[in-house]
Amino acid sequence: MAAFDTTAYLNNKTAQLNKTGEGGRNDWTVADVQKAFKDSGLSAQEHYSRYGKDEGISTSRSSPRPSTVSSRFDTSTYLQNKAQQLNRTQQDGRTDWGVGDVQQAFADAGLSAQEHYNRYGAAEGVMPYAEAQSQGLLGSVPQTSVTGNQTSQGQLQQMLASNSPLMQQAATQGQQRANQRGLLNSSMGSQAAQGAMISAAAPFAQQDAQTYFQNSQANADRQQQDYMSRLGYQQQMGLNQQRFGFDQALNEQQHGFSMDQLQGSSVANAWGAMSGQVTDIVAQSMDAINNVQMNPNIKPEDKSAMIEQILEMRDSDIQFQGDLYDSLSSYLGDTGLFPSL
Repeated sequence: MAAFDTTAYLNNKTAQLNKTGEGGRNDWTVADVQKAFKDSGLSAQEHYSRYGKDEGISTSRSSPRPSTVSSRFDTSTYLQNKAQQLNRTQQDGRTDWGVGDVQQAFADAGLSAQEHYNRYGAAEGVMPYAEAQSQGLLGSVPQTSVTGNQTSQGQLQQMLASNSPLMQQAATQGQQRANQRGLLNSSMGSQAAQGAMISAAAPFAQQDAQTYFQNSQANADRQQQDYMSRLGYQQQMGLNQQRFGFDQALNEQQHGFSMDQLQGSSVANAWGAMSGQVTDIVAQSMDAINNVQMNPNIKPEDKSAMIEQILEMRDSDIQFQGDLYDSLSSYLGDTGLFPSL
């Protein structure tokens, strides 16, 4: 298992604070982080055990696990976009939400901007990058409007004003009919000519207007489909980012649980090994003392000296086992597995 690297953890924690804009700052230094740990009464390793591993902060100079902090995440922009979203939805009946209000709401909830985005913002579609970037992905909402080309009136006006051969022919026919009735120079004659022109142009105007309208509707439908496709992609991307944050947090929790289990089993094994060694030492010394006492060829005064020597050796061996276990935390201090006794 890789040893805990205090320097790497301090550097990685500093980078994370600057990326998330913790405390409204992006100028955190290693010295600032060390002071913050000291003010909290924590060592770097204790901070990692309590907070860092759940935040996904690496304890080595290179970690195969991806960080939950996205390189695209911009705290300032996320706060602005969240304020805009709250004003659009009139959250709590308000339309005057500002960045400071959002920051305070996050602080009251005990969340950083990054944490709020992972839990809620991604699913809400509040993006941690510039609004223009989001709009560049989606495009504007398709809008349609009726133009003159799409109405019979507009088409008719264009045809009547075009002085085309068709209109010239219709006017001549109208004037001829009026002349036959003796109305050539009267206002009724003019009206007859205009009526003939309108009658000739109306069917074409209606057909042309319908063609323009159908073409406009087809374009609008394609724009709407494209917009909905982009919107679905944008929402899915937000959900994927949120799911990644959840999965990453779960993986870190499972990793921490596994490490706790390993630590417990390692300590228990060490205690068991020492206990077994001490038991063996005591049993061996008792056997040796019994052999001395039962040997008829050894003088009583020599027996006492030999038993005293056996007891000294027993105590020395037990002391050695105790010192060895006490030193384990020094030998393996970087692993954090063995407590200091």
